[in-house]
Amino acid sequence: MRALLIDGDEAALASLTTAMTQDGFLVDGAIESESALDYLICNRYDVIVLNYAIEDLSGRRLYHRLSAAGLITPILVIASREERSEAANIVEVTKDALFVAPIDTEELLAWALALIDFTNIFVGFMDFPSVPRPATRKQASAKVAKSPGSIDLTLHEKKLLGFLLKNRGKTVRKSEILEQVWNSDEEEIFTNTVEVYITRLRRKLGAHGQNLLTIRGVGYRFEL
Repeated sequence: MRALLIDGDEAALASLTTAMTQDGFLVDGAIESESALDYLICNRYDVIVLNYAIEDLSGRRLYHRLSAAGLITPILVIASREERSEAANIVEVTKDALFVAPIDTEELLAWALALIDFTNIFVGFMDFPSVPRPATRKQASAKVAKSPGSIDLTLHEKKLLGFLLKNRGKTVRKSEILEQVWNSDEEEIFTNTVEVYITRLRRKLGAHGQNLLTIRGVGYRFEL
């Protein structure tokens, strides 16, 4: 797997590069936007990590440039508490994720792997079985073009799928899902909330829905 890290803080960039390398990623690092865009011209990445505070081109502008390029690559945006509200308004919740600094590196790595899996499902949505990532951007574009449409997920559906993918191959209890995906400050939780959202995910994932298993009396498991 290949990752592009964009962060003007060289110490933070080096630390995250080390962590991701140890987790099996081949990492390229850029401390300013021009270098990052040059990397993107020459390489295909499985995930991009962008620090919103990059100085030579604002995080908002760089994120929009990355998005405008039509990349299917998931982007993990790191923002300060002051930047959180602005960043939350632009981050595409059905593909990308937002983290507030200081970050938990293990959580970021887990989300990186989950969103890579999510992107593979997106590329193969409905028309294709679960397959390895395409070798070239051309192949990826061709597969997206053949899909009947983008995956239309609500925020909670995306969070639920991300949580299941992070725990792929592991059975998770309904109580764990409610704790991690919902909280009482967001909405009232009814007893059948998880069942309703699981049903929606199965329908929206098409043929991939069969990978979302119900383990009776225990919970749910997503297998790839």
